[in-house]
Amino acid sequence: MKFSKYHGYGNDFIIGMYQEGIDYTSLAIKICDRHTGIGADGLIILKKDNLEMMFYNADGYRGTMCGNGIRCLAKYICDENIVDVSSGKLEIETLSGKRTVYIEDDNFVVNMGKPIFDTKAIGADSFNDPLSMNINIKGKEVKVSGCFMTTDHIVVIVDNLTHDTELGDYLCHHKLFSRGINVNFVKVINRKEISIDTFERGVGWTLACGSGSCASFAILNKMGLVDDSITVNLHLGKLIIYKNSADEVIMKGTATLISKNIEYKI
Repeated sequence: MKFSKYHGYGNDFIIGMYQEGIDYTSLAIKICDRHTGIGADGLIILKKDNLEMMFYNADGYRGTMCGNGIRCLAKYICDENIVDVSSGKLEIETLSGKRTVYIEDDNFVVNMGKPIFDTKAIGADSFNDPLSMNINIKGKEVKVSGCFMTTDHIVVIVDNLTHDTELGDYLCHHKLFSRGINVNFVKVINRKEISIDTFERGVGWTLACGSGSCASFAILNKMGLVDDSITVNLHLGKLIIYKNSADEVIMKGTATLISKNIEYKI
């Protein structure tokens, strides 16, 4: 079976076309392994008939959506001429609903929809206020804020990004989040710019997280800490995140081809 590999600011994905009879959960675990597989943060399978995005994290978990992944998938569709893109947009089906992707030169602009500020939506039923969830860690209260932004996310506002793996892993797998959670550590630089590091459920540290960038924007904007349009600094580039007149979150960024026509024995 042939695959291509893409990345969105270092968040990398193996992409291929859907075939009947394949256990994609098991395939994701094997093919994403960086020592014995092709290696990636996730596997994306495209069903051509309805342009459905099947997304799996490296541990085989079937995710509802992936922000960087959908931009990479859009570029794959364009590169492989899978459908006519002369209209300048694609409608891609995901487990979080249909997402419209606009093609603007080298950028892909994705309507990520509206954030859902509800603790039940992120599997945190024991909390009442999604913007103020206090978790006791070794006797210290850590405040996190969460929302569903095409998938489950929490934000921890920090003064410095330190790659605290112990804290990231602890929050990601905390029993208070029934499905586990994606953890975004966010430094607010000013009202128009933030930097983030994401400890992703099923992956660990990633170089970038598109949906996490959108969730961070949505939460900080809701809290009045950033404006309605911001730049998100990632390790290998920048995303532009803003909301439109309907309060939908829009993500603008690039996607990069790494390699194509990679043969992998199923």
